[in-house]
Amino acid sequence: MSTATYACYADTVSIDFVKKHCPNEFKEFIQSLEKIDLCLDDFASGFIGGYPGGIDEEKMEKIKADEWEKLVTAFDRETGLELGLIYHIKEDRGDEIDGPEFTVEGVYVLTPEGKKHIDSIQRKTWTVWG
Repeated sequence: MSTATYACYADTVSIDFVKKHCPNEFKEFIQSLEKIDLCLDDFASGFIGGYPGGIDEEKMEKIKADEWEKLVTAFDRETGLELGLIYHIKEDRGDEIDGPEFTVEGVYVLTPEGKKHIDSIQRKTWTVWG
């Protein structure tokens, strides 16, 4: 079986964009991570699959169900866009993502919400081995 890289992309927004639209929910989300000595990198890594060593799966699931969902709901209400989270470790010179990134869905074909926030949205690419 040969190996090859496959292109991936996501429409992303900065942490500052998320904070701007949902300051209280973002603060509560980060504080919930800090309470269990978890950083955003580890949460994002665990969010997409598997749990980094030493992370309590039960606590991680509680944060997803509570503070993360509050942030997602508030973000959707404020922007009309669906918030997501990805994590990728840069492995190739073509990768534009190295670590956690907030993603948004509901952008293209440009919706009224996408048009309103297009200056804050960046499409980034990365590759994965297959």
